[in-house]
Amino acid sequence: MKEHIISLLRYNDTANHTLLHTILQLPHRDEALRLFSHLISAQDKWMNRITNAAPDSQYQWYGPVYDADRIGGEWERSINAWKELISDTGETDLRQYIYFHRPADGRKMMLPLADLFLQINYHSMHHRAQINKLISAQGLPLPATDFIFTVLREAPAPDSV
Repeated sequence: MKEHIISLLRYNDTANHTLLHTILQLPHRDEALRLFSHLISAQDKWMNRITNAAPDSQYQWYGPVYDADRIGGEWERSINAWKELISDTGETDLRQYIYFHRPADGRKMMLPLADLFLQINYHSMHHRAQINKLISAQGLPLPATDFIFTVLREAPAPDSV
């Protein structure tokens, strides 16, 4: 499971770098920057729920909107924390539960750490699709961010198999 999660985090990082490159070419990029900044804020909020470094209320799902000069560095900071966490996490630790109180009603919630890693990836996919609609509406070609592009390889010649 750990190797699969590492693969997905690498894919997510690559896809988001590719997307960010296109976002920065947009003539009207405010909404795309807002959505991409939200990915960073959400990752940071979930990471804080794991580490309990600060009160949960200090992190918002839609936190600061980073400008074009800063967003790449903020993405690196955020995704690198997740890469470091998976690197330092043992296979059995992935089944451990993360506990937090849901702000809406104060109820104590729990989920396995492995599922949280998956959430980070799936959440990015959702918002990449939204950002792609913005890119398409502005006439730029859509970046190739599908998972298949990170795993597809040319097969060896028939006589070498």
